[in-house]
Amino acid sequence: MTFFGKCDPKFLPVPEDKRILTQAFLDASRQLLIFFDKMGKTFILVKNDVAGNIEKIDKKFQQDTVKYSTLNAILEESKTGGDKVLVNAHIGAIWLAHGLDFIHEMLRLLIEDHENGTKSENVRDFVMGAYKLTLDKYHNIIMRTLFKPLSAAAPYRRDLFKVLRDSDDITDDMIIADAKEYIVSLGDNVKTLEATIKDLGVKE
Repeated sequence: MTFFGKCDPKFLPVPEDKRILTQAFLDASRQLLIFFDKMGKTFILVKNDVAGNIEKIDKKFQQDTVKYSTLNAILEESKTGGDKVLVNAHIGAIWLAHGLDFIHEMLRLLIEDHENGTKSENVRDFVMGAYKLTLDKYHNIIMRTLFKPLSAAAPYRRDLFKVLRDSDDITDDMIIADAKEYIVSLGDNVKTLEATIKDLGVKE
């Protein structure tokens, strides 16, 4: 199987009421952290940042798993009374959404490149392309400067695909097909979370 084919749990389809289940979302986000290991040691910085945001949300969730069964319930709660855990959970949700959006866009660009027949070996182009579409507008000049050498450390396409397959009989087309299916719910969850954050006026 491919990494994305066996990735479990995956992001669930977004419910009609747009209320995202907290436990399922956090579990799927943790599973996706493994992808950063596939990208190489340099990406541990991004992995740790995403993991930290997951834990900020989880800490609030664990205070009352019934009350906070959806991310919406956490985000709807007013940041009053000096509740630092809630403040951190709101910040974590904002930046987790940004981080997952970055991953989604990087994979989308990789898939697009494969399907149009280009099949570029330079994964750095997809990393930087996704960065400019997502995280760049939220980062200051220092963070933007730090991201350039990080993107340069991205593996070549052939090396990335090698670690995304379990055996030699898995083709690049199979990897792309599984990745394409995987990012559907990922993208829907990210868009819904970002829309919820915007609609509720949640800020850092």
